[in-house]
Amino acid sequence: MKGAVYDREFKMSAEKWHRKQGNSVLAVSKSLEIGGSSLHRWINEYDEYREKVIACNYAGNHFFSIFLSFQMPLSAASPR
Repeated sequence: MKGAVYDREFKMSAEKWHRKQGNSVLAVSKSLEIGGSSLHRWINEYDEYREKVIACNYAGNHFFSIFLSFQMPLSAASPR
């Protein structure tokens, strides 16, 4: 039998309640009547997601700075 299905907002709220409020996984999972292993999994998934976002932002900013360094100055691009 499959367990309950929770939407993304619920999972993010539970993770935020744990992280921002400093509540233990046990306290949050008991209060929300969910399994502690589920909350641990959601926390780990959020951490992995956050690491990917940070990596993409770094890569994007790095690419953008390289792109800008190869751009022709506007004064040289304007017809006279």
